[in-house]
Amino acid sequence: MIEMVGLKFNRLLVVEELEKRYEGNGEKLFRCLCDCGNYTVQRGSFLRHYQNKASGYSRGVKSCGCFFLEMQADLHTTHGMSRADSTSHIEYCTWRNMMLRCYNEKLPHFKYYGGMGIRVVKRWHDPLKWLSDVGPRPDGYDFTLLDKSKHYKPGNAKWTPSNLTCRNTRATKLSFEVAEEIRQLYESGEYMQKDLADMYNTSSTSISEIVSNKKWKPDASD
Repeated sequence: MIEMVGLKFNRLLVVEELEKRYEGNGEKLFRCLCDCGNYTVQRGSFLRHYQNKASGYSRGVKSCGCFFLEMQADLHTTHGMSRADSTSHIEYCTWRNMMLRCYNEKLPHFKYYGGMGIRVVKRWHDPLKWLSDVGPRPDGYDFTLLDKSKHYKPGNAKWTPSNLTCRNTRATKLSFEVAEEIRQLYESGEYMQKDLADMYNTSSTSISEIVSNKKWKPDASD
């Protein structure tokens, strides 16, 4: 068993193991001090998620939430977007979802992307460079991989009308395992329910029922 107290994961220093356990599966919880000075409580598995050596992309929690806010601020500053709208948030989540489906084998869509050998061109591992290449998202558009036998790269991925994107995506069949993945991503604080609905190609109502434990409850046996 790894002694977590004193270890640092990305921006988070583990300072205390809590007596309380995560309700879903009894997993240990840890109080962490972020580089920004804020404290946050995280599950051990969220902290230990590895960094992919080939891509340099980390799927573990990075911070108390300040990293996400900084990315949003960079998008606003670099591209002159107004903080009054949610454009940069949507674009950042689009970039993050692209990275996750190519490098996080625990997500259901990985088998259709990373599991098929699809990767993201190195330049696009930087969300600002990605946004500089593809431009802001037009209303009613989604980001689409045009040829699924090739990688995400300039010329093979672009914004397309949502009705066309739907023809090129696969719905995720919900299960207890998928519901638990959705809860974990939501509890990480880096995703809104709408982001998860887009990621799993399901309705916002279904996501809301899952994260509030109204359906697919973690302690249900059937």
